Amino acid sequence: MRKLIPLIFLLTSTFSKAQFNTADTSDYPNLRKLIKKENASLKFDSTDASAYVRRADLKMQLQDNKGALADYTKAISFKPDFSSVYNNRGYAYYNRGIVKYNLNDFTAALEDYTKSLEFLIDNPIVYNSIGLTYKKLGNDSLALKNYDKALQFKPDFAPVLLGRGDLKLIMKDYNGAIEDYNKVLVTNPANAYCYNVRGYCNYKTGNLSGAIQDYNKALQYDSTYAEAYNNRGQVKCALKNYEAALRDFDKSFRYDSTSAMTLSNRGGAKHNLKDLKGALKDLETAIKLDSNCFNAYINMGALKLDLKDYKGSLNALNKAVVLDPLNYSSYNNRAGPRSEMGDKDGALEDFNKAIELNPTYADAYESRAALYKKTGDKKKAKEDLKKAEELRAPKK
Repeated sequence: MRKLIPLIFLLTSTFSKAQFNTADTSDYPNLRKLIKKENASLKFDSTDASAYVRRADLKMQLQDNKGALADYTKAISFKPDFSSVYNNRGYAYYNRGIVKYNLNDFTAALEDYTKSLEFLIDNPIVYNSIGLTYKKLGNDSLALKNYDKALQFKPDFAPVLLGRGDLKLIMKDYNGAIEDYNKVLVTNPANAYCYNVRGYCNYKTGNLSGAIQDYNKALQYDSTYAEAYNNRGQVKCALKNYEAALRDFDKSFRYDSTSAMTLSNRGGAKHNLKDLKGALKDLETAIKLDSNCFNAYINMGALKLDLKDYKGSLNALNKAVVLDPLNYSSYNNRAGPRSEMGDKDGALEDFNKAIELNPTYADAYESRAALYKKTGDKKKAKEDLKKAEELRAPKK
């Protein structure tokens, strides 16, 4: 999933214009002139907190995070007793928090953001930043709580809705994520990223036609969006339209030739189209690009099983299990080469593990039934086949 760059806003201090924490390189000369002006002010009065804040804001725009951090810290040290709500200390704490966030010091950033709320009461931008920081720290529940708080003050704040949608996606609350993305698209109808992630949520909830429509929209607004081509290709594979999927994977790789996932998916599509040589080449290249690409090892295991390279299949799937020991499909797939190599007990162990991890995985019951049948346990084979049928039956 293409990563959206989180919007961290540099708040307006009493002494500077509002800016985002991104820099326009064409404005560098003017920014440096303004810094020289603040340098002169500080030569005249080295305790002028206002000048430190102004200079820190300018350094932020020049992406001089360490320099900005030093200046915000100076400003706070010289003005420890501000008490009004919209004052320099609040902005200084908040903006210093941005610097620490940019330096990946998320715990320290959180401390400054929280401190800034003593002065910047009910500010949705601050709550948004706290949410982003908790997300970085892996505390999804507190991240969600702060996104919710930000939206209490500004319900249509698109960056927060997008951030909360992305968090819900990570938390596998796909319907909740779709609701947030829908709201973003009301005010930002040409947001290719939003269509792409909503498409993924539709795919995960089984709405394949909705997913295709979303990916089409994403590509309408960004025809070079490699990830959207890849994701649309995956849906087409789910629909067993492998030739159309292959065309999408080709386009995806054209725009991002570093994506191991795209090559892995293309390898899987070629496998289904019986282009075994092409599939093997793609999967080997995918693993060279990213030796930790879980999907590539899963697909390699399936391909080598078909090629009757059982040892190679087992090795690939062993790696998949190491990379993601909680993924049921890797155990289910590994049972195949184990069974072919005569390790019936190992195969049964893997089927059992797959079912333990996902008790609704019909394929595992069906495959285990086939193994029971081979070993002469017809009763258990019949029970597993019945269970697989029940799981696949349409819900009433």
